[in-house]
Amino acid sequence: MHKKSILMLILMTIPLLIALPYSLFPSSPLNQKLTTTLPFTYIYAFPLLFGCLYIAILFVCAIYAYKHKKNMRFIMMAIILMICLSVTSMPFQESKTTTSQKGLRIVSYNVGNHLTYKSLDKLLKGNDVVVLCEYGQYNAQNEADFTAIKTLMKQVNININNYDLFMSKIVLGTADGAIGPVTVITRKSLNYQMDDNFTYSTTFGTLHLKSKHAPEIIALHTAPPLAMLKNEWQNDLQLISEKLIKKYPDAIILGDFNATMRHSSLSTIKTHKDVLNVLPFWKRGTWHTKMPWFIRSSIDHILIPSDSKVKNVSVMDLGESDHCAIYVEYSY
Repeated sequence: MHKKSILMLILMTIPLLIALPYSLFPSSPLNQKLTTTLPFTYIYAFPLLFGCLYIAILFVCAIYAYKHKKNMRFIMMAIILMICLSVTSMPFQESKTTTSQKGLRIVSYNVGNHLTYKSLDKLLKGNDVVVLCEYGQYNAQNEADFTAIKTLMKQVNININNYDLFMSKIVLGTADGAIGPVTVITRKSLNYQMDDNFTYSTTFGTLHLKSKHAPEIIALHTAPPLAMLKNEWQNDLQLISEKLIKKYPDAIILGDFNATMRHSSLSTIKTHKDVLNVLPFWKRGTWHTKMPWFIRSSIDHILIPSDSKVKNVSVMDLGESDHCAIYVEYSY
């Protein structure tokens, strides 16, 4: 076989083998293994980008085969199969509802310690719960320091007395205060209280809030899948899918997961659904904001119980962070 033909065969076959478990068998042990193996972790984070690149490679191969009068049946079959796999790799789009049940308006946003009073005004306006990852500081006593956020609220004439503020604790041995904590702002009328007996924590902070008037909230920030934090990242995802989901089936679980819902054991979650699934797959990306919006990765999530009804969802690029904010209004 000609060397160029062998090269084309490799270019077509290997990506197909990588895409197959992710697209058709996301809950399989093989997919869980591949999505937590570098560098595949990053490839799977941008399925639309790499799917488009692969289809482009296939068309180049098809043009080469046509010009050199090669057998094109295998190439055409590969193109059709890759298009099918690309479609199946995108979560099913759910429909919105106009139900009149009791509702909650929530925003989740990794601010990357870049938050202005203008953005805070947009995030709080009309919303009940705002989760901010990587915002705020820890003092020496490991207590929350809300000075900065209170200053921002005053700048836009937001009455601080109408809100409750919560901040995650330092996770010793991991973040050690180098990464900003998880901060949650809730409307005071919801009467949320921090669960001081909550023992679980992801690498960069976790909060469990309870209320008699609204659903439980678990706000979190996982480690990223960098080489030096890969084990922490994988442990964080297993904590979400194997402990938090099972122990708190009625809770809203949200924040920066640093993973798509097909990474690792997140693909096995059945009791909750990602509110982003209401949007077309090309509008679900939340990171990185320097990339075109239609190929961004969906690594931030708001998971709600599967029987909940979503009224409205949007992804907002506020221009200050490398993440977009997610807004959802849903009924429970």
